[in-house]
Amino acid sequence: MLFNTRAMNYTPLGFYCAVKYTNFDLSPYKNIENLSNINDIHTTIIYDESSTFFNVNHHINHVIELDYYNKGIKINNPNYEIFGENTLVISFESVTLQKRHNYLKTKYNFTHPYPAYNPHITLSTEFKGDINNLPILKPFILNCHEYYERLKD
Repeated sequence: MLFNTRAMNYTPLGFYCAVKYTNFDLSPYKNIENLSNINDIHTTIIYDESSTFFNVNHHINHVIELDYYNKGIKINNPNYEIFGENTLVISFESVTLQKRHNYLKTKYNFTHPYPAYNPHITLSTEFKGDINNLPILKPFILNCHEYYERLKD
């Protein structure tokens, strides 16, 4: 039986791609109430709710260049920011993540919900302290691995 792929109606399942860090140290932030769990520390690369890029496992070798992150990610100009009402993040610049974000948008036509890519690490979604009392940030390098998933089943 032949299928007319133009006639098929693909339901958008969304596409999410991020990096998880293997050497991020939460100990300097141990006094922050509602501190994120170390297993949840990540940086989003792409968040596309409208994507029909549905068979993620089939495309694994096409999406990831396996040695892309071998040297780690250099975190430049890190600073604390409050997103929304009380989400504490470390925002930063990363040439590596910016290139990856641009590559995925261009190669796979993914969209992103914000006009500019703003890499960050969420430390707490319920921060009630003063960011001026947090440890001083300096540029650093993080080791990571990329992962991706569908947003809907």
